[in-house]
Amino acid sequence: IKRKNNNDYHEMSHGDIAGTVPVFAEIQAGIVGEIAKFGTELKAAGLFDHTLVYASSCGGTDSGHSGNRTPAFILGNLGGKLNSGKLKTGDVGNSRALVTVAHAVGETSINYVGNKKETGPLAGVLK
Repeated sequence: IKRKNNNDYHEMSHGDIAGTVPVFAEIQAGIVGEIAKFGTELKAAGLFDHTLVYASSCGGTDSGHSGNRTPAFILGNLGGKLNSGKLKTGDVGNSRALVTVAHAVGETSINYVGNKKETGPLAGVLK
């Protein structure tokens, strides 16, 4: 995406700079589009069902880096270890999403990442 102003991505992500929200949204859409293209290529190569791709943002519902309600998604099925097609909404923090990924790849001794208030994997994501 061609740079449209002098603000950097990080500054725009906070949403505090007038006029940058549409530019930031366009950048985010481009990033998600590239991830979708990657998922399509994995499917075409027969690798999608054996893959786990985790994508997230560092910002949640506030303009800081708290990890509260951070948007994230997982592509793939990791060889049948994940319940595909699940949508988790609400107050799901980045810590539990990362713990879920850790458990999916066999690191079950990890029960929190940074935030000790949110422990364990997200219910219903792992088989």
